[in-house]
Amino acid sequence: MKMKGSGMILGFALLFTKTAQAITNFENGPSGAHYATGFAEPICTVGTDGSVSCPATQIGGVGRTNAFVSLTAIITINGVCHNPGNDNIVEPHSQSIEDSDEASIASTRNGQLMVPVLETGPAVSEFTCPNTRWREEVTSIDVSFLYTLTFDGFPGPFISISGSGP
Repeated sequence: MKMKGSGMILGFALLFTKTAQAITNFENGPSGAHYATGFAEPICTVGTDGSVSCPATQIGGVGRTNAFVSLTAIITINGVCHNPGNDNIVEPHSQSIEDSDEASIASTRNGQLMVPVLETGPAVSEFTCPNTRWREEVTSIDVSFLYTLTFDGFPGPFISISGSGP
């Protein structure tokens, strides 16, 4: 995601995040696949800045089966532009941004799969007004995302998380 610097003022409080729980389908993985001791299904977090973060996990019993993990987020930022002369609202508008993170994961020698953290960047800095002299004000952010982990040779995801927020 390309980040733009701007004199943005957030029009809402950045006080909370929303999480989404994973669904694991063990039929879409090697027969011995399980979450390693001390690890569990990832719980993705949606930040009030439009970011999504899915933590690392470890899956054991995968033999030599590799996997692909992907996170895609669609962020819609709603806001207004202010004229600096009289601070009147000049133009309300929305921007939609798609951001993604992905990784191919090779199993280790002892049949472990180390799933990395996946993240999409904060989107609020992407909101800009058409006139560079106008001041941006974000009024709301809507995020929807899909996280999947799919083992090579299997028809569907082993882990699937869809969520929205903030």
